Amino acid sequence: MKDLLIIIINSIHLSLAILLIFGGYIIPSKYIPMYLLGCPFMIIDWNDGDGLCHLTKLKNMVQYESINPIVDDDYDNNFINNLLRKLDIQTNHKTITMMLYLLISFSWLYAYLRFIRNHTIRMFPNQLSKYIVYSVPVVWFTVTFI
Repeated sequence: MKDLLIIIINSIHLSLAILLIFGGYIIPSKYIPMYLLGCPFMIIDWNDGDGLCHLTKLKNMVQYESINPIVDDDYDNNFINNLLRKLDIQTNHKTITMMLYLLISFSWLYAYLRFIRNHTIRMFPNQLSKYIVYSVPVVWFTVTFI
């Protein structure tokens, strides 16, 4: 029973990871607003105080049969690294995190551009707003990863 629950949680986790990474490119146009609103909230959940997704916490609770499990293997606290390790791909936690942020950010931006194009919204009403919008991700990536 425990193994079945872990498989179900991992399947949901994998589905959400694929949705976050590729959702901006593949979801139908009528669901783009939900993706644009939901994606940042999933990222916020991922980056709360302990840096774990709630699905990772739930899997660890089921796996270690405890409300506050003490995790033996550090890969159990990182879903993507654990998946890559099973495929014999060794990665650094910081590198995979940066790659995920980039992939998710590009997917979100593409969905945003699709939304603007579908609803004929002017993206930049003036030059100042254009410079501000372009500088925010550059500053965010610089501060976060350097």
